[in-house]
Amino acid sequence: MFCANNVDCLRLCKAVIYENGKKKEVTGRFHNWGCSYEEFETGPGIFSTAIIELDNGQIVNCAAETVRFLDRNGEDTV
Repeated sequence: MFCANNVDCLRLCKAVIYENGKKKEVTGRFHNWGCSYEEFETGPGIFSTAIIELDNGQIVNCAAETVRFLDRNGEDTV
């Protein structure tokens, strides 16, 4: 497959982010897996994330389990 630029070679995906406590579905290009954490009374909880570039260039971190790659056959909804 020929890619005109590096972004064209990245996998198209849908995922869920939360902005101001509200769920928002996003579509973008998957860059890599990452990790994040949330503080609890008993200590931090570490979880896997997906690093996704949106069409406007914004980079977001999404919970890994919300990601659906769109280059597979089948349903493409999150």
